[in-house]
Amino acid sequence: MLIHPQSIVHSMVEYRDGTIMANMSKPDMRLPIQYALTYPLRVESPCEPLKLDLTHPLEFYPADPDRFHAIRMAYDVLKADGIMPTVFNGANERAAEAYFAGRIGFIEIEDCVDAALNAIENRPADSLEAIAAADRAARYAVDRYIAKNKR
Repeated sequence: MLIHPQSIVHSMVEYRDGTIMANMSKPDMRLPIQYALTYPLRVESPCEPLKLDLTHPLEFYPADPDRFHAIRMAYDVLKADGIMPTVFNGANERAAEAYFAGRIGFIEIEDCVDAALNAIENRPADSLEAIAAADRAARYAVDRYIAKNKR
């Protein structure tokens, strides 16, 4: 996992032959979101084009999992498998909703996700029902955490 402070590279794909293709634009998430919503089409964008001749050098640094707790949590849930990736996603979505609604601060998002991961016991993701239940449980755990800690 890498940190890219310029926020110009939005995604990269490494191919078998070792080449890497990057999706780059100005530091504006409207273009990557537009691409995700309109794929496979390429439609005109409201964003100003990236001018590579005016762009500073692109920097990439290894992400420190001790500094970025959410990255460590993400790797842990991938290793845990089962329903935990669903719990992570559902908790993150609910916490982001709370942030955008002004109920929590940005930094508290990872606290909410961590609380949900600790509140829910892992089990196999062996059915759609199990996955949906894990998502509901994660969102409920975040709601409980916010209610308890935001009095």
